[in-house]
Amino acid sequence: MMNRIFGRNETVEERVAALESRISEQNRSLMVAGTAVIELEKVVENLRKYNEGMELRILKQNNELKDAMQAGFEKAIELVKSEIMALGEQVKPAEVVKAIDNRSREEKIIRRFDAIKARMDKVVAQDLMHDIPLVSKGVYKNPTFTPSGERVYDAVTEFNTNLAKVCGVKKEFFTNRKRYDDFFKRWQIKPYDKISVRTRDGRTNRTVLSAIIAGGHVRQYIEYLYGIYLHERRKYE
Repeated sequence: MMNRIFGRNETVEERVAALESRISEQNRSLMVAGTAVIELEKVVENLRKYNEGMELRILKQNNELKDAMQAGFEKAIELVKSEIMALGEQVKPAEVVKAIDNRSREEKIIRRFDAIKARMDKVVAQDLMHDIPLVSKGVYKNPTFTPSGERVYDAVTEFNTNLAKVCGVKKEFFTNRKRYDDFFKRWQIKPYDKISVRTRDGRTNRTVLSAIIAGGHVRQYIEYLYGIYLHERRKYE
């Protein structure tokens, strides 16, 4: 440094020494870089080997899982087969056919039940929803059905008749005195005796139903009949 300040030129030996020093430093840097590259290559190689090992382990686990699933599926199939065979031993073809026939018969009966109530509902909606008079008193000794009263009388009679047919009993099963007394008791109505009510064509109906209609309790009686209807229908559901 002092030589430069005072203008002295460096000797050849000094220049050579400085050059050798820089070369030595570069060599050390290259050695360090080379070592780092080698270490990096080792890390990359280790990662490659690790990935290969992981792939093999995953493949092995997948194969084991597939085998287990296949074994479970086959076991389930065998179980279902055994259940079907056991069921086949218990249920004979003839019994299956009989059960189907019985169910078809029950469905037909239910449809008949529904048709009976549908006809009654129509008359109720037409003649009992607006307080239309059902009987009238005129010059005759006995009261006379109005058109609505006569339709209600015929509809209730038809309802009881058809209900008895579907249930396989006689009409009197639903229209006997004991049944009427049960209706009066449930609705806390004083029991009616038979009375005569004229029809529009001059005929006379002398029945308890005529008395119920003339007494103003036919709505309650129809509701009572609907209760019987539901009880009988549920037997086939």
